[in-house]
Amino acid sequence: MAEEPTAEEPKKVAIKKPAHHKVQSFIYFIGGALEVLLLFRLVFKMTGADSTSGFVSFIYNVTNIFVAPYAGFVFEPGTLFAMAVYAVLAWGIAKIIVIAAGRSHDIQ
Repeated sequence: MAEEPTAEEPKKVAIKKPAHHKVQSFIYFIGGALEVLLLFRLVFKMTGADSTSGFVSFIYNVTNIFVAPYAGFVFEPGTLFAMAVYAVLAWGIAKIIVIAAGRSHDIQ
């Protein structure tokens, strides 16, 4: 009797992510959370939300420190500028981590 051919099961290989990946992910998480808070602030300012409301007051208090360097702009372009600066800053820090780890691939 002839044996039937058997298909070999593919081997599962665990791919370990580089050590700097966790730090990079953390930087992106913090940067993203800050962007969301600043976006809430912008929307609340644009819609004239009641600043005595608990949630609105919380958002204003948390984001004041990040918007303070850009205070003095008319309306809320300071918040928009802060959002852009902190997004670029988070990307730059993550890129530095990759470069310091000796990796040359791009961060997307």
